[in-house]
Amino acid sequence: MKNIAAVGTLCLLASFARGEVLHFSESKALNVTIPDSWYIDAIKPPRPGFPFSTFPIRPKGDRNAACLLSVYSKNDARALDDAFLRQLLTGDSAPLIANSPDRRMAEIHHFVFDHGTGDSASFVDARLVGKPVKKRDYKTTTVFIVCIDRTYLTKITVLCDSLDSDEYTQCLAIIQSLSAAQK
Repeated sequence: MKNIAAVGTLCLLASFARGEVLHFSESKALNVTIPDSWYIDAIKPPRPGFPFSTFPIRPKGDRNAACLLSVYSKNDARALDDAFLRQLLTGDSAPLIANSPDRRMAEIHHFVFDHGTGDSASFVDARLVGKPVKKRDYKTTTVFIVCIDRTYLTKITVLCDSLDSDEYTQCLAIIQSLSAAQK
């Protein structure tokens, strides 16, 4: 059902969206389509513990969600290895496992879209279940490890308050719009 919703949202994105190019470095850039009701926030530079630049994409207004995009590498043969993508996803999910209700790795979902393939896992923050929504304090986190156009190994983190929300569906459509930018 989520796939049908994401396809519908992708169609809506085409009519109420704009294309952008995210420049991670001189040699790394991705095309992305975002809804007009979203914006690209200031890039987060590499930092200790996560040495990669991150582009936060957020909805305008009071909606509580974010889609964080980072490029791990370009032209890395491991990005084409499904087992490596799952291993990377499991490792990157370790901090989320500690806050999940059952303290276990979430179910991993494989997906394919026009310009990529990858795996994802969704987590619920047990500390926030049943509490009111607080801006930039997210109840769910979905981690995606994605190979885009057989070129870019990326990590995408979707933060929102519900996996059934419009914001989550719009983030899925943003992910599905990603492609390698041509120089």
